[in-house]
Amino acid sequence: MEPGSPLLTLRLGNSGHALDPGRDYFLGNADDCDLRIAEAEPFHVRISVTAERVTFEDLSEMAGVLHNEEKVSSGELQPGDRLGIAGELIVVMVDDGNAVVVPIPALRLAAKDYRFKKVRLAAARPWRQDRSFAQQMSTELRRAPWLMVSLVLHLLLMLFLFWITQAQQTDEQRLATLSLSLTANDPKGDRAPAPPQVTSEPESDELPDDPEFLIDEERVPITERPNHEKQQLTENPTLVTRKQARNSGGDVNNGAIGIGSGSFKEQVEALQQTGLEIMFVFDSTGSMTRTILDTKSTIIQMLDVLRTLVPDARIGLVTYRDRGPREEYRVRQVPLDIDYWRATNFVQFIVAEGGGDLREDVRAGLNSAFKQNWRHSARRVVVLAGDAPAHTNDFKKLLAEVKRFTLNRRSFVHTLITSPDRASAATRDHFEKIAKAGHGTCEPIENHDRILQRVLALAFGTQFENDLKRVIAQVDKERSRVDVKSLQLVRHGGRELRQALRQRPVPTALWNALVKRPQRATVNMLLDLLADEHTPSHTRNASAAALQQIFELAMPPIDTQANEAPPRHRIGRLRKLADKFPN
Repeated sequence: MEPGSPLLTLRLGNSGHALDPGRDYFLGNADDCDLRIAEAEPFHVRISVTAERVTFEDLSEMAGVLHNEEKVSSGELQPGDRLGIAGELIVVMVDDGNAVVVPIPALRLAAKDYRFKKVRLAAARPWRQDRSFAQQMSTELRRAPWLMVSLVLHLLLMLFLFWITQAQQTDEQRLATLSLSLTANDPKGDRAPAPPQVTSEPESDELPDDPEFLIDEERVPITERPNHEKQQLTENPTLVTRKQARNSGGDVNNGAIGIGSGSFKEQVEALQQTGLEIMFVFDSTGSMTRTILDTKSTIIQMLDVLRTLVPDARIGLVTYRDRGPREEYRVRQVPLDIDYWRATNFVQFIVAEGGGDLREDVRAGLNSAFKQNWRHSARRVVVLAGDAPAHTNDFKKLLAEVKRFTLNRRSFVHTLITSPDRASAATRDHFEKIAKAGHGTCEPIENHDRILQRVLALAFGTQFENDLKRVIAQVDKERSRVDVKSLQLVRHGGRELRQALRQRPVPTALWNALVKRPQRATVNMLLDLLADEHTPSHTRNASAAALQQIFELAMPPIDTQANEAPPRHRIGRLRKLADKFPN
C-alpha cells in the first residue's frame, strides 16, 4: 500500500473486520486471537498493519496459508487478495466505513470475564435468603430446564416398563390356560404327541424365481464372472452400460469414437469390452510444484476424455513423499473408481512441499497402486511421475514387486521423469529399470502442461497420440457448448434434478449447467446433498466440486480422505453465502 491509500478490511463470511494502522492482528483458534477461526491452529497467521503496507506471516506448524491459491510463508496484502486458512476463505477489501472494528483481545477477554463474574453473583444471590423447598425447586427448574425434561422422561419410562410387565403376565396366563385345555381334552393321556409329517421336495439346482434372488448386472464386474464354456453373450454388458448412460442423459460422446484411424477405433472398442483401469502415482514433494499445478488444471479434461472413450473406465490417484517425522504424510490416495469428481477434489488438496533430500519413498507409492482392487481381465496401467529415485535398500524389492504385478501380461508400469534437466543419474537409472520391469516405457517430460495427456497416451498406446489429440480437441469443443436439456433440468430443479445427480458418475454436462447459472434453490439443494450423510459418495463429491466453483472457494468443501459430510458450521456459513444468488 502506498502512503495515503485507503484502509483495508478482512471479509470473513458476511462480516467485514477493519484493519487499523499500528496494530498486529493474530488469526487462529486461541481465545486471545483477534479473529478466531475454529479449525485453525492456535496462532495461525499474523497480520501487521502500518501506514505504508499490510503484510502477513504464516505462524502455523503444519497447515500453512494460501495466498491467492498459492502456499506461501509471508507476503503483502492488496485489495482483492484471498487468504485460505484452515478451509476458510478471507478476502481483502477496501474499508467502506461499515466494517467492524476489531477490539484488542485483552479488552475482549476482560469484558468476557467481567460478564461471567456478574452472572455468577446474580445466580448465587438468591441462595443467601431463606427459602422453602418448593421455591428452591422452582428456581432450579428455571435455571436448568433439562431437569424437568429428565423427570418427565424417567416417569414415562417407568410407565412403559409397568405396561410391558402387565402385558407379559397376561400372555403367560393365556398360554397356561391354553395348555391346560389341550391336556384335559386329549384322550391319549400322557403319551407324547406324534411328530409332524414332513414332505420333502425333490432336489434341484435351480434357484427360485424370486426377484430378491436376481443379481443386478451392473453391480457385478463382467470380468469377474465365471467362465462357462457354453455361455454365449448376445451383447457386451459394457456396451449396454454406454447405451443406458446415453438414454439417461449421460455425456457419452459417440462422435469421439469415430475420430482417428481404424486401429485406434479398434483399440477403443477392445478396451470397452475388456475394461481400462489407470493408477496415476506422483511425487508431491517441493520440486513437483509445476507438475501438480498442471494436474489440478487439466484433470477434468483428462477424465472427460477417458469417460468419452471408455465410459466404465476406473481411475485412481496416489501421491507419495518420503519417510520421517518431518513429512506431513507418506502416502495419500483415492482408490480405483469411476467417481471422477472425488479424484478431482482430491487433487485440489495436494500441495507440493517437503522432501529436500535426493531420494523419496517411491516403493510406498507404487505398492499402494499395486494393492488396488483391480478387475481380472481389464487393461491395468500404472503411471509413475517423479523427479527423484527410490531408496537404495528398497530398489531390488521394488523391481520384484513390479514384475509380480505385470505377470499377467495385461498390466503395465510406465514412468515419467518430470524434470529431466535437473534429474540425477540415479533417477534416470531407477525409472528406466522400473519401466523395463513393468513392460512399459520411460519418458522425460519437459512440457509440464501436458503430463495428463501423456498418461492417456500411455494408457491407450503411444502410437495413438495424434488420435487422442483430436479427441481432446473435440471434447473441449463439446464442453463449451450449452446443453439445453441439462440447463432445463437445473432450472426446474426438484426431484428430477436430485435423481439426475445420483447418476454414477454425475454427467459433466449436468455439472457444467449447475455452475453456469446457479440459482439460490439449486445451491441450497447442493448444500443439502453435501450435508446429508446418506448421500452417495459420488453425488457428494460432485456437489462439493460444483459448490467450489459456484462460491469461488480455494478448496472443495469436503474432506476427500474421510469422504464424509463436512461439519455443520461449515455448511451454515455456505448457506449464508447462498443468499446472494437470485431465486
